[in-house]
Amino acid sequence: MLGGPLTNRWKHQCKPGQAVDCRIVGRTDGGYTVQFGTQGITGFLPSNEVISAGTHMLLQFVGYKNQVAVFNPVYGLPLQNLQPR
Repeated sequence: MLGGPLTNRWKHQCKPGQAVDCRIVGRTDGGYTVQFGTQGITGFLPSNEVISAGTHMLLQFVGYKNQVAVFNPVYGLPLQNLQPR
C-alpha cells in the first residue's frame, strides 16, 4: 500500500464508519491511492472496479493499516453524480 504516516490530527478526526470526500489519485496493487482532507493526505481504496484518476468519491473510513487510512465505497458513485436531497 502507498502512503506515509498520518498526522495525529487526522488519526483523531477519522472515525470508523465516517463518510469522507476522497479524490482518486491512481491505480496501485489491489486498488487505488486516494487523497482526502485539505492537506491531501494519502489513503487506500481496495477495488477491482475501473475508476478514473481525479474522480471524487464519497468513501467510508474503515481504519488504519500500517498508518495508511483504508476506505470502502459508500455509494459507489462519483460525488458529481450524487443528487442533493
